[in-house]
Formats: sequence, structure tokens, C-alpha cells
Amino acid sequence: MKTRGNGSGLATILLAHILHAGEQRGIVDFRADVLTSNQAMLRLLATRTEVTRRRLQPYRVTEIFFRRRSLSAMEMCGGGGFAAASGSAPSPADSCANPETPGPRLAARASQK
Repeated sequence: MKTRGNGSGLATILLAHILHAGEQRGIVDFRADVLTSNQAMLRLLATRTEVTRRRLQPYRVTEIFFRRRSLSAMEMCGGGGFAAASGSAPSPADSCANPETPGPRLAARASQK
């Protein structure tokens, strides 16, 4: 689903929901396996999350480890994060990222905050 320019792409919405749900459950580190040719998804993760590690895997797959950006980085939509309506953590409905194509397999692993 591509809806260029209005920030309501399916991947953007799903990413916001995943990050929010993870935060509610104490999960802070995530991993995504993305086709290396899916530049839109790689760009979405690079601009809307804090990428902590990136590795090329066999069969043209990029493995990305990431976490939610700090709130200060997310307060401005143009700053590459999800906007929050208040001082609390942003909800999925508060996302204002550029829409991208869906497609990564996301896996979360729990870690201490």
C-alpha cells in the first residue's frame, strides 16, 4: 500500500503499532529481515528508528536490529520519528512518517530497559 506524501502507508502504521506494543510489554530491541532490494522499507527503518546493527545475509536479505528512537528525536515529524501528541510515549495513531512498502518479517526479543 503506497500513499505517498500523507504519512499513512501500511508499513509506517504497522511499524508504529509494533514499537508501541513492544514498549507496553518491555520489549525495546527488534530485528527485521528485509529484502535488500526493498529500499523503501530499509529507508523507513533507517529514518524512523534507531538502527543498532545491520548485516547482509544470504539470498539478498538485510538483517536490521533496531529500537524506538528517544522521545526527543520523535517529537518532530520532520525529524524522522513518530510524533507524540503529549509528553507521553507516542501511540501508533500519532505516526507521521513517510509511507513505505510493507514486507519485513519482524521479530522482537525482550531486554531490560
